[in-house]
Amino acid sequence: MPAARAQGGRLYAADLLGATLGTLGVSLLVLPVWGIVAALWMVAFLHAGAGLMALLIPKS
Repeated sequence: MPAARAQGGRLYAADLLGATLGTLGVSLLVLPVWGIVAALWMVAFLHAGAGLMALLIPKS
């Protein structure tokens, strides 16, 4: 059981790190360089890709 907790903790930490880096990347790089419209399109494509991956995962 402790190994599962450690693995869950690492997964949660990776999720938080990705959210932080993504937020900083968009606010500090994408918005000033490309503008709001391009940033919104990028987010829409990323969400569509995540949705497609969720649909393609085999169900067990």
